[in-house]
Amino acid sequence: MLSLWLGGALTGYGQDGAAILKLLVEKGLITEAEAQALVQEAKQAEPAPAPAAAAPASKPVDKTRVKSITPTAKGWPLEKLSFSGRLQAQFAHITTDIDGAEDPATVNHFFMRRVYFGAKAQLAENFTGAVTFDFASQNFDSAYLGWKFDSDNELRVGLTKVPIAIEEHMVSSGSLKAIERSAVTRYFVEPNNGRRLGGGVYRNGIFLNGSNGNLLYRFALTNPERVDSATSAGSSWNNGLAPWGFVGYKGELSDGDFLAGLSVGFMPDQGGQNLGTGSDLTVVGVPFSFSYGSFSLLSEFMWANNENGAVDGSDARPWGYFIQPSYKFSEAFEGVVRFSYVDSDGRGISLSDAIRSGPSGGTMNRLYEGYLGANWYIVGNNIKLQAGLVYGKSKDKVTGEPAEAESFGFRSMVQLQY
Repeated sequence: MLSLWLGGALTGYGQDGAAILKLLVEKGLITEAEAQALVQEAKQAEPAPAPAAAAPASKPVDKTRVKSITPTAKGWPLEKLSFSGRLQAQFAHITTDIDGAEDPATVNHFFMRRVYFGAKAQLAENFTGAVTFDFASQNFDSAYLGWKFDSDNELRVGLTKVPIAIEEHMVSSGSLKAIERSAVTRYFVEPNNGRRLGGGVYRNGIFLNGSNGNLLYRFALTNPERVDSATSAGSSWNNGLAPWGFVGYKGELSDGDFLAGLSVGFMPDQGGQNLGTGSDLTVVGVPFSFSYGSFSLLSEFMWANNENGAVDGSDARPWGYFIQPSYKFSEAFEGVVRFSYVDSDGRGISLSDAIRSGPSGGTMNRLYEGYLGANWYIVGNNIKLQAGLVYGKSKDKVTGEPAEAESFGFRSMVQLQY
């Protein structure tokens, strides 16, 4: 009983008052009933607690003022500004053997493959501005103004990639499974060196990317020459306009998807053995991709018509293909295999055109490339380590006695992107 009214005493009288009441009851000076009556009187005499102070009313946000804080130089409101980057550090060890000639020095080198930094601004009315620069090659990767005029279609003006070669225009360099792009892609799209065609990648112009359900399409009208900077100058050999187009169908599977398509590009005055001879270049690609569960497959057949492009001055119609299956053993580990073949049709190809960082090995007519590797996704695709064995073989000299050359080596790369 004493504990029951002691709780009340603590409320009415505090710690000192409770101790006094307890002592009085124990000495028999007052009864427990009298002590409880005193506690009740104390409770009734307590002043009512003061009402809590009302929280100040929140001031409504003045959206007009918020937008005016971050306008662009032209006065348009900047809705979002994001930055991105990609670092790729490679190591290559490649040996080469050439029949009937002195073998070149073994490649054994570290280098920065890519050092990207990009900024993208989201502006009002669905406009965007994007710039990405590669400090490793000292060239722009993209620089354009985009307008998304509906949820599925975007128009871009500036410098970006044309829709040729699936490894270039649909697969980011940060998502390549075999570290470097295939020999076929490199031969058809990288800069013209008298052997490679220079038939894709970076152009200045206008670009439309869109879709309609499962139908994908990309069209462009650009300067005919490939550029590795955001600037371009007209001359007698590049004043024509080059049209480009890609149409594909992407289907959904129960545990994957597939894509099949066709891409075409026509480049006036970009053919021949040397640029500026009035010869045209046409490039065609037939890409295919497939994924189901942990398995994926990427492949493409490519063909070109290069007027006066062969060594003997005749037209060259090079062709080639690659096939690249891969399998994810877990979320972190993946194996990948690739085989590529290129027939230059008398134009010529060297090992260095297919095996990045590799020596020339002489100008041959055909080339085979193989890759066997593994990927470790440490933090998804943002931090990963890749390594693999590379092999290349070129054969049948375009002039003189038949010969061949072989390269074999090891390549690895670590990637950070954000």
